[in-house]
Amino acid sequence: ITTLDVSGNTFGDDGCRWLCEVLKTNTTITTLDVSNSGFEDEECRALCEVLKTNRTITALDVSNNEWEDGECQVFCEALKTNTTITALDVGSNEFGPKGSRTLCEVLKTNTTITTLNISRNGFGADGSGWLCDGLKKNTTITTLNISNNEIGANGCREWCELL
Repeated sequence: ITTLDVSGNTFGDDGCRWLCEVLKTNTTITTLDVSNSGFEDEECRALCEVLKTNRTITALDVSNNEWEDGECQVFCEALKTNTTITALDVGSNEFGPKGSRTLCEVLKTNTTITTLNISRNGFGADGSGWLCDGLKKNTTITTLNISNNEIGANGCREWCELL
């Protein structure tokens, strides 16, 4: 199995722990979709432990898990050490401006992500500034989805200056 889609399932802490234990040593799964799975605090932390060591997952979808700033921080810490993910979907979470600032720090140094979906995270104009700052230093992202983030005129200006 190279693609595992468990989206829309709610495992709870126990189910997530079992899945993550398998993923820590799995060497065949390259695409993982855990979107809309209710991965909140503990589940997010368990998944992040996997991402710190797993070297086969290249496409990851964690969208629509209602992650807020705390989960965003834990997730971004894991991304700092991950060198294999090339496609990342974190859309439809609730990062907001503060979470976008955390993600900005990852984008400054990440050299593997080429496709990034950060749509529907409500980062607004303030978050746009942080994200654009991170992307100015990033040379690998070629596909970016920032739709539905309430960026307004100031956010639009930030993105236009980046382009």
